[in-house]
Amino acid sequence: MNCNDYKCASCDALPDISFSICAPSVSNGQITDLFISKQGHPFIDVEDADEWASRVVLSGNIPGALLNLKGIGSKAVPTQNTSTGAFGVSQYSNKTHQFAFKIHEVNESNYSLIRYFEKFPKATCWYGTGGGKCFGGNSGMDCEVVFNSIIPENILEVETVEGTITFTSALHPCRSNSMI
Repeated sequence: MNCNDYKCASCDALPDISFSICAPSVSNGQITDLFISKQGHPFIDVEDADEWASRVVLSGNIPGALLNLKGIGSKAVPTQNTSTGAFGVSQYSNKTHQFAFKIHEVNESNYSLIRYFEKFPKATCWYGTGGGKCFGGNSGMDCEVVFNSIIPENILEVETVEGTITFTSALHPCRSNSMI
């Protein structure tokens, strides 16, 4: 699967669409998984369950390893700049996508993520949703990752690690069925 560059056989026609009143096809939201790798390690086939199984590990010391962070996240509308060029033609910048991610399990290993990404904020990311979708395609998104420790005032609330993941792209990320 390679959908990183949108190409159409005949750009004179709009893409096919599908709606159903009786049995609509919907996908639940909430980002539940964040997959992080060092840059330069794309998938051969993002829809191959065996490739996922070989790469999702608890240690980042293996080349191409994916850390699978469990939490809660959401992605908002991306931002995009517009300018007017010659002859009044609008020109658009790449979109800046950003999503928030919160981790509730703050053990020593997970806390070390904060300090690691303070020093090395660049990574390649994929994310999965509660609706069983994976975003990022074979190449993933080259991201900037920022995590922070949140310690609430209330003794009954749990400490969390909260972060933002930011990437820039002309298109929304590729979407496929999740293999996790």
